[in-house]
Amino acid sequence: MLQKRFNLIRSPWSNEYFPEIESDFFPSKKLRRMERICNTMLLEYSLLYYEGGVANAYFWDKDDDDFGCCVCVKKGNFYKISNLTYYFKDVEDEKDISAGGWSSINLFDVVFDGDKVTYKLMTTVVLEVNSSKTGTFEVMGNVTKKYEKTMDIPSKEVEMFHLVNICSLVEHKVSQIRQNDLNTTYLTKSHMAICGVRYEYKDQAKIEK
Repeated sequence: MLQKRFNLIRSPWSNEYFPEIESDFFPSKKLRRMERICNTMLLEYSLLYYEGGVANAYFWDKDDDDFGCCVCVKKGNFYKISNLTYYFKDVEDEKDISAGGWSSINLFDVVFDGDKVTYKLMTTVVLEVNSSKTGTFEVMGNVTKKYEKTMDIPSKEVEMFHLVNICSLVEHKVSQIRQNDLNTTYLTKSHMAICGVRYEYKDQAKIEK
């Protein structure tokens, strides 16, 4: 993934724009150091929670000492059911899921107030599942949640303190949305609606006979 600005994109690994152009929109040295470490941490996160995929983090400076951060994770265009079993344990090979996509966008606003810091997080999780067992069937949806957490700033290892908090909040909120909102609410209601339509169609066919 690449950070896009106007018609330019910036790599979080090389910190270079593509196509190459002179630009002053770069994170400060402190944030750039945090950005590199965070991207390394996300490699492990994407393997554990997404069984691969792409995960990147982007940092940028704001007024005073405040800063912004965006953590993006994407595992898209699944073509094997084994790639989905981690997220939906009840999905098996006979369900004939042909393709799908799973991604999350986590936007942070980190605000400092004296010896305290507040993490303002807005998380969006997007899900797409396609099936070709009985014609073409596609389910797509997204859920967005906001969350805030205020903590005391330690006297040392402040950068790692922020990175641990950012990654922990991403892990917590994405898992919460996946289990409570998408899996339990969205998919369950979609299943009930589809089954209801099918049952009504069968009943109508019986009446016509």
